[in-house]
Amino acid sequence: MKRMLLAACLTLAVTPALAQTTTINLCGGGEGGVYDQVANTIAAFAKGTSVQIRVIKDTGGTWGNIERTMKGNPTPADYEAGNACHAMIGQPDGASALNRENSSLALKMKPILPLHREYLQVICSKKLDISDLTEIEGKKDRSVAIGNPGSGSWLIWQNFIAEDEDYANNPTTTDEDSIALSSVASGQSACMIVPAALGHKTVREADEFFGDEVVLAGADDKDFNDAKNPQGELLYEFKKIPSGTYKNKLQAGWFGGSSYDTVSWRAQLYANSDRVDQKTLKALITAASRARGTITSTFGE
Repeated sequence: MKRMLLAACLTLAVTPALAQTTTINLCGGGEGGVYDQVANTIAAFAKGTSVQIRVIKDTGGTWGNIERTMKGNPTPADYEAGNACHAMIGQPDGASALNRENSSLALKMKPILPLHREYLQVICSKKLDISDLTEIEGKKDRSVAIGNPGSGSWLIWQNFIAEDEDYANNPTTTDEDSIALSSVASGQSACMIVPAALGHKTVREADEFFGDEVVLAGADDKDFNDAKNPQGELLYEFKKIPSGTYKNKLQAGWFGGSSYDTVSWRAQLYANSDRVDQKTLKALITAASRARGTITSTFGE
């Protein structure tokens, strides 16, 4: 009888706390990818707060996350099925692309916290002797592999065109990952672009298996200096990929190989301000702030 009474008391004590917990969907990325891992880390650090985070996977990247987080009028069934999110992780140029499409919607895409650093990693054909993306700017005989519409590579290319329309003259392909790498190595495409954290699997593959056919180039077009997000802040910085990141061929040598400047930014945590109330927002900020040290120590800065 005493055990039954104790159990009943514990149930009564726990129930109010559980009732105060809000579950939200956080759009990450492909299962096992960087955004997925980052989202899982934030979810883990949400324990003990008033928010429980459900990570939504295989969303298609930044633009797919925007589609689920910022667009439409989702029902509870949409959230339950993982077709809608309250918050997301993405490239900041996604917000700029949304701003060009729908400025009022972009203003509801609230930046919560900058996370790990990402770089535009440009891989070009060695036989074409390219050291920077600007060297092929606007050339109709120099194609660039940018992946499928909505991919991170495609997204940043649209922003490049918005800042410098000459890039619209470059032919593009939907090739990505290993297929794009093979195309560049064989000279079918001049370059491919990989917007990602350091150590991306495709760039590692280039370093390990294609170092005699490709080079790690820069992206130092100063036209990108003025690119801004919907809040009016500068979108990109110019950074060097740290020497020794790709040790086999791409950055081999006494001085760490390629030291070209390239476009860089921090991945961001965003929330739809119409879908997250202030209490939930505070809990999300707490979880992300706790998680950020772990995230940057794993994926950079």
